[in-house]
Amino acid sequence: MDDVSDDEVKDLDRVAGIFKLPYLQTICQNILTEQEFLNPSIGTFLNDETGTKIKELFFNHSDGADVVFNVSGN
Repeated sequence: MDDVSDDEVKDLDRVAGIFKLPYLQTICQNILTEQEFLNPSIGTFLNDETGTKIKELFFNHSDGADVVFNVSGN
């Protein structure tokens, strides 16, 4: 990354360790070792995992819903 210094990436890596954010640490390490090309696949993986978790938490759950539709019939 041209607009961010290595020291800033190292600081972010340190903070990611404090907050137990392993994927962010991996991204920082990839930047520092000039393997940034690996980072988009991490982003894709995290997007997929987030979508799965959201579906698990909210899909087919009426908690917090403003409207519930009951559909019946064949």
